[in-house]
Amino acid sequence: MSLILLVEDDPTDAALIERLLSADYQFVRATSLVAAGQILDQVGQELHAVLLDLTLPDSRGTSTFVTICERRLRVP
Repeated sequence: MSLILLVEDDPTDAALIERLLSADYQFVRATSLVAAGQILDQVGQELHAVLLDLTLPDSRGTSTFVTICERRLRVP
């Protein structure tokens, strides 16, 4: 089963995404950009995708996306 990093600080949105996709994917969830970075350090090579909220408590807008991209992961 594919592993997806879900970076979402809203528990309702995260639950909805997980519920809609749980038949095909496993999720690991982060609620901030810092937490996402820690998860990427641990399981980055095992991930198949990153679903990224661009409005997080510690980052906003395209800088959130750029920060994740700078890790040079080979995942969509």
